[in-house]
Amino acid sequence: MKKAWTVLFALCLCAALLAGCGGSGSSAPAAAEAPAAEELVEYVIENVGTLYLPEGFEVDSFYLENPLPHYEADLNKGDVNVHVSWMGPEAYEAAGVPLPADVEEYSHRDGVTRNLPEGKEYARDEQGNMAVSFIRDDGMFVYDVLLQGTDAFGNLHLVCPEGDPAAEGFPVWAAKAKLN
Repeated sequence: MKKAWTVLFALCLCAALLAGCGGSGSSAPAAAEAPAAEELVEYVIENVGTLYLPEGFEVDSFYLENPLPHYEADLNKGDVNVHVSWMGPEAYEAAGVPLPADVEEYSHRDGVTRNLPEGKEYARDEQGNMAVSFIRDDGMFVYDVLLQGTDAFGNLHLVCPEGDPAAEGFPVWAAKAKLN
């Protein structure tokens, strides 16, 4: 009897797997997937660096002098926004503080942690990024990655609706980013 139940259970599992694989009889929409790393487009942003994101982002880059001299760029595609900021030696000189030794030290600087929700701090993600993620009060998903360039540090900041495929792909995309 035990053997019969085991066989019956195995047949039910096989039937469930086959039904899940068919797809043609399903009326449910297919879930969107984040593009794989090899499907990304290179976005070279003057004075900032190179980002790798899905195709179709509009780029706006600019230089700001206040509160410290630095470069920024906004990349937008629908409800997905990626913001990058770059602070070089002139920003640290203006602030009267030394450049951080590395991204771990940068992750503890007051200006970097000031806007994090209580209890959140940067830590290594599965891609090796120094990152933090959370849901804002308005329901938007945020993923912030700290980057180190040549004599520069910056943030790569994703904001998108919770559940958007960009949230899943962003750690891989951020790991490919290069600051100047």
